[in-house]
Amino acid sequence: MPPRKRKSDDQRRKENKERQARLRERETSPQRKRRLEEQKDRQKKLREEQSTDEVEGARARETSLRRSKRLQLSAEQTGRIRNRETQQRESSRSQLSTEERDTVRDRETHQRQSSRSQLSTEERDTVRDRETHQRQLSRSQLSTEERDTVRDRETHQRQLSRSQLSTEERGIIRDKDTQQRQSRRKEAPPQTLDQAIKKFQQEMRKRPVHICTCCHRLLYRKGVQVFDIAKYDKISREMRDFVLAEKYREVSIDGKIYICLTCHKTLKCDKMPVQAVANFLYLEEQPPELQDLNELELRIISLRIPFMRMVTLPRGGQKGIRGAAVNVPADLGPVCTLLPRLPADAHIVSLCL
Repeated sequence: MPPRKRKSDDQRRKENKERQARLRERETSPQRKRRLEEQKDRQKKLREEQSTDEVEGARARETSLRRSKRLQLSAEQTGRIRNRETQQRESSRSQLSTEERDTVRDRETHQRQSSRSQLSTEERDTVRDRETHQRQLSRSQLSTEERDTVRDRETHQRQLSRSQLSTEERGIIRDKDTQQRQSRRKEAPPQTLDQAIKKFQQEMRKRPVHICTCCHRLLYRKGVQVFDIAKYDKISREMRDFVLAEKYREVSIDGKIYICLTCHKTLKCDKMPVQAVANFLYLEEQPPELQDLNELELRIISLRIPFMRMVTLPRGGQKGIRGAAVNVPADLGPVCTLLPRLPADAHIVSLCL
């Protein structure tokens, strides 16, 4: 009987992979879920026994392996895998507290920055362009409200991250952002006259219809953000309960509650916004006796007679005041004694025909 040939390590490893692939094709969903949980537990135990450098090295190797595997897949398969991983991350993060989420986000940001610092300038630009393209594709599938929510969340995250920087670092980031905007404008294709007119008309249709829940001003969409009471947990309870009380909240035309950027920044500093309605600027409701009066009757009983020059503003079709506004006090004593006039005081002769 001829001796059996001894298999090499590569052949044995290949056969094991094929056997595992056949077993995974046959396993059911609960079996697959249990296998993945056991695999995660094993990895967790191994990482607990290792040092920090070894854990980061193992994580980097796993990341590089996943990237090399994904390069061999098609765009659709890569998108499905990315969506599944995103859902898994969101489901796991929803069970964490706010502090734990911030810790996880900071750790991921630090990992991305450390991995990008090892790349060349061209590779960084390639990664940035790819991520920008992915964000644009994912946002194109969202509704208008979801896009606004994502934009507000990213703006809030940028403001938080930049608030922890020094003045010099903020200036550097601002200059870099300005250069990026200028380069994008130069690379953008030139607009035709019809496209420019259409864009101008679309911008002119936008009106200040978003109500700030703090100061009750009508503002444009760029000047407000979606109101979230959880963002003001770090301010004093008295300030939050007084300024952001339920009785002062106003719902905008799209069914959402907004807060302007000015009031938001002031509240984050634990201060009272100057134009807040709670700052004794709340207008009481008119009594029923004064709701049905015409223009002449309102002028007769007004305590102040205003004199001002009204002009139409060049943009938006709104009205503005030019020059000084003068309020002349009115004495309502003679008005109350003369009106309503009696028939004897009106010099009217009544006739019966």
